[in-house]
Amino acid sequence: MTNSGSEEAQRHALDRRLPFFGVAEELFVRHGFERTTVEEICRATRASKRTFYQLFRNKLDLLVQLSLHVAEEIVGRWKERSAGESSATVRLKLFIREYERIGREREILRVLVSAPGALSSETDITIFKDSPLMAAMNEILEHGAATGEFRVSDPTRMSWVIFTYLDSTYYLLPMMERRSGPLDDEELAAEVRSLLIYGLLTRVPNGDDHES
Repeated sequence: MTNSGSEEAQRHALDRRLPFFGVAEELFVRHGFERTTVEEICRATRASKRTFYQLFRNKLDLLVQLSLHVAEEIVGRWKERSAGESSATVRLKLFIREYERIGREREILRVLVSAPGALSSETDITIFKDSPLMAAMNEILEHGAATGEFRVSDPTRMSWVIFTYLDSTYYLLPMMERRSGPLDDEELAAEVRSLLIYGLLTRVPNGDDHES
């Protein structure tokens, strides 16, 4: 199959999944992942269970694919905003901004992180390994090391550290402590960004350059 044929097939597959993504996101946010059933998703999309299982292995597979779709949206917006930007530091700041934006505008990532049993080890590895977020972060880290902005590190390991830090700080800790987090407090979000970025830099900037 040619590249154009492969891309067309991928677009067709996405078009078939999009109605399920929209409905599932609304139901997962409203009722929670555990309480939402495949029957309810099919009823809301006016699709048969046969169609559902042609596209997804189960409800968890739908959540994984939906999360990957949201990740592609984050990366797509980040690429638009960072086009032509040569500084790895600025590119990382823009990336975190997009991560924050999607978290404020849509709650599906909160559902993914907080749903009991949703993140089995197998699912977590699938999302992390296949996610465009991982590829984008690796690109930023490799570029930063090449330009001398960031200290040299294994990009895959460091990406894992970064996303663990972001997910925990933005979602898990506020949920566990039942208090507002960086998504609700811009000053706190600025501190989170600064701590992450300064931890990567080979030279910490002067106070006047504090990340805002």
